[in-house]
Amino acid sequence: IISPLTAKPALTKPPLNPGDPVTSDHISWVVNELGGYKLHPFVDGEPPEIEVVAGNSTFFVTIENGTSVAMSGKASNPDIRLIATYDALLRIFSASDIRSEIRTLYNEGSVTFELLKDNVKLALKGYKGVYDELQGK
Repeated sequence: IISPLTAKPALTKPPLNPGDPVTSDHISWVVNELGGYKLHPFVDGEPPEIEVVAGNSTFFVTIENGTSVAMSGKASNPDIRLIATYDALLRIFSASDIRSEIRTLYNEGSVTFELLKDNVKLALKGYKGVYDELQGK
């Protein structure tokens, strides 16, 4: 139930300036910063899968050996869906404390999360630990 003690991969933060397209590198970096590297497969081997809707672009993210790997397109069987406006992404990339900024954007409604699997499955994949960290618990 507890996320494994995994070292955070050092992904290089790609630049995101107003008007730039959102790429899979941007999404991989954000998910890594949110703690995606702590997620792990369910007891039956089903890997974590996140769908990210960023402005007008959709990506799916899997965690492979503690590293967030994003690709363009919809997820086939997502655990959660993260939705963010383009302006929210710009704010996340310019923030010095992205977790705090994401909490602010969530409270403003510019970032939302949809839980698509039951809470037990999400907890056993490590999402609860990531969520608690985002909440400052």
